[in-house]
Amino acid sequence: MKSNSQPKTQNLEKNQVLILGAPNVGKSSLFNKIIGQRRAIVEDKPGVTRDPLDSSLDLIKKFFQADLQENQDFFSPQKITDLALNCRFFDTGGLFLEDLFQKEIELAIKKKLEQASCIWLVTDGRSGITAKDLKIAEFLRKAKKKPAIITLVNKLDSKDLNYLKEEFYSLGISQEVFGFSCFSRSFSQNIRKIIQFLIREKIFLLESKEPKESEELEELEESERRTEEINSSNSERNAKKTITLLGKPNSGKSSLLNKIIRQEKSIVSEVPGTTRDAIDTELSYQGQNLLLVDTAGLRKRSKIEQGLERYSIDRAIKAMVRSELVLLVIDLGVGITAQDKKLAALIQRRGKSCILVLNKWDLIEKTERTYQETVKQVYRELKFIDYAPLLITSAKTGQRVPEILEQSLQVLTERSKKISTSLLNTTIREILTISNLPRVKNRTLKIYYATQTETSPPCFNLFVNHLELFTENYRKFLERKLREDFRFEGTPIRFNVKKSV
Repeated sequence: MKSNSQPKTQNLEKNQVLILGAPNVGKSSLFNKIIGQRRAIVEDKPGVTRDPLDSSLDLIKKFFQADLQENQDFFSPQKITDLALNCRFFDTGGLFLEDLFQKEIELAIKKKLEQASCIWLVTDGRSGITAKDLKIAEFLRKAKKKPAIITLVNKLDSKDLNYLKEEFYSLGISQEVFGFSCFSRSFSQNIRKIIQFLIREKIFLLESKEPKESEELEELEESERRTEEINSSNSERNAKKTITLLGKPNSGKSSLLNKIIRQEKSIVSEVPGTTRDAIDTELSYQGQNLLLVDTAGLRKRSKIEQGLERYSIDRAIKAMVRSELVLLVIDLGVGITAQDKKLAALIQRRGKSCILVLNKWDLIEKTERTYQETVKQVYRELKFIDYAPLLITSAKTGQRVPEILEQSLQVLTERSKKISTSLLNTTIREILTISNLPRVKNRTLKIYYATQTETSPPCFNLFVNHLELFTENYRKFLERKLREDFRFEGTPIRFNVKKSV
């Protein structure tokens, strides 16, 4: 039965910062330094960032709590420990670059302008005001919504260069101009000055935490929180589940993501390699908190170029590793390729659940038997992962796209399924009675005892009489029989075979 539930992207914080600027002025370096992670790809060439990246953090905790005594005076009479400044930062592509996707980049930025509470306009202090800086200033003047703007003059590595920032007041669009360098020791100090200015001007809105009676009470609450997390490990309904879209270049991953969330979050083009960063999207669907990750297309190793593309591939693989479920997107117009098989094998080897998403169904000429024949052909080609459910979709028309999230929740439920030891052993005994057990000379395989030791993915300990008799063929047979009884749809099953003592 199809659900009428629609995915809802999560509401953003009040304090939203849009990092803007010309190409190669250091926007992504600033974004990475602020959030304390290497989320955005940084390379000394223009046009690296295309899709907007975003991340949230508490700026008070990040930049002020390290030295409470030094920073307390600014927040007095309120205590720093009682305050929070939750902010979401957006890294964006460089404006006015001769790039194939410049129109898409500008459109994405215009949409973010409508939501932003503040713009950090990043410029290159060593280069001075450039023609692109002037174009960006004019671009912001014409914007329908004009959030607060400050100019950050980057690459001023010493105080002796701070005078270079004065030139940028002439842009005439900023409330204030700040000099800084992403790679100087004074970076955190400079960021604190920027944050303090935005708080004074009421552009950033502070939040008050619930007061604590004592440090002991805070430690007690922290201990209780950890206990609650442990107790809720078997019921992860409110935990965020990560789902990664993986596939070859131009298979339609970004189009599918946009269709699922009903937003143009990722830039879409027929040019392979459009997506470079791993793009995170938080959403809620049927009461579940999900994180969808769009990734760069993965080509054959021999075709991967050094530098930028290798960074993109690295991020795609890391996104897959941190996910519970992978949507393997396959281009039906091309069919199953050797690269698709390698990706499917990688997903299985890493123990990730999987859904096979066959995209571009709209391009296929069809008869009454086309659908059934396509399904059979795919499972013939990918028989080692035949436990993965299959969806034939079209991101262009939206056909069966709503089923992706519904199927994802079902697979995630199967992934976390726990079978009681008594039921498992009863099932194993029944399987043993109907199977031809492996036998060598006068020795026959016996499974004395079984227990499920892990979920996500499910793992079973089997205690046997002779390890060498538990052959690969029998492992596949036992797995197939367990799936008949317990399904475990879309997720690999692990066996840890031990000799009974």
